[in-house]
Amino acid sequence: MKKMNHLLLIGLLAAYVLVFTLWSALKPPQSISLSERRPLNQAPTLSIETLSSGQFMDKMEPYLQDQFPLREPFRRLKSLITFNLLKQKDHYGIYVHDGVAAKLETPMAPNRIPYLAGTFQGLINHELKDSQGRIWFALIPDKSQYLAPAAGLPTANHEDILEQLQQELDHVNILDLKPQLSLKDFYRTDLHWRQEALLPLANYLAKEMDISFNSNYQSQTLDNPFYGVYQSQAALSLPADTVHYLTNEKLAAIKVFDFETQKTTSIYDLEAGAGVDPYSLFLSGAKALLTLENPNSTTNRELIVFRDSFGSSLIPLLAQGYSKITLVDIRYIAPSRLKHLVSFQGQDILFLYSAQVLTDGSFLQ
Repeated sequence: MKKMNHLLLIGLLAAYVLVFTLWSALKPPQSISLSERRPLNQAPTLSIETLSSGQFMDKMEPYLQDQFPLREPFRRLKSLITFNLLKQKDHYGIYVHDGVAAKLETPMAPNRIPYLAGTFQGLINHELKDSQGRIWFALIPDKSQYLAPAAGLPTANHEDILEQLQQELDHVNILDLKPQLSLKDFYRTDLHWRQEALLPLANYLAKEMDISFNSNYQSQTLDNPFYGVYQSQAALSLPADTVHYLTNEKLAAIKVFDFETQKTTSIYDLEAGAGVDPYSLFLSGAKALLTLENPNSTTNRELIVFRDSFGSSLIPLLAQGYSKITLVDIRYIAPSRLKHLVSFQGQDILFLYSAQVLTDGSFLQ
């Protein structure tokens, strides 16, 4: 009987391996993971050169992992086991507390802020020296600043980062956005903030920057659900977020010029909002260089914003205070190229960055 059980177990294991091997070989490879919002590894080219160099085997393992049958159900199962059975606090650095997902903050390397401040100061001294405008640096706190204490988890020292920026940057007004925000201002499954919750923050910035501000907007809602990046990365089973966006006649009249496509568009890209990442509704997602022209402006003041993705939903709310706003994402364009594309002549300057981007070691390397 014992021998029979062993044979049955071996047979089941062999059948499992055979079925999944054949399934992996026969099923068409997927090009993209919608849940993870990333391209999937494809089969490596088999040749004498790739075999001898080891490239074939190096690329085969991630290909098999990405194309494994029932990969998404297995990812969700692993997440459930991690949180519910093993009672671990995080999965791939992502944790959930009271139905809200966030990422554990990475401590800032000791020399990180001086390095970044030196880079920003160099940009100010060289590329922006002819602007002669006022300069602000607004630090966006990580969502975990509001969630981690309640979850009993550590956070980065937000105040220390601000203090270092204040010490390292000359002639720059440092703005702390942490007191202006709360956990409810962020999506539950994503790292970003919700535009419909940003009117008090936008009003605060308008006062600090001495510009007019309009708080009269109508809220519109995207039809498709929003499963944020944390939901995707950790295969969580949380209810979807809903994306709302603010509109009025003056905002609808603003013309957005995309230097990459050389096309004029509007602030809200409904086609992008219906795609894989609904947050791309705001200014069409990741863009190196955009301008926002306000035909109803009563001032000739202009603003240049160096920003990450958080700025896409916030900056339109400041558009009434300027005749033109230029948005620059130096993750996608070298600062040295800006002088050939942007004329720096008396504009206000705003550096608007999230703590998460500043912590990322690949930013400005």
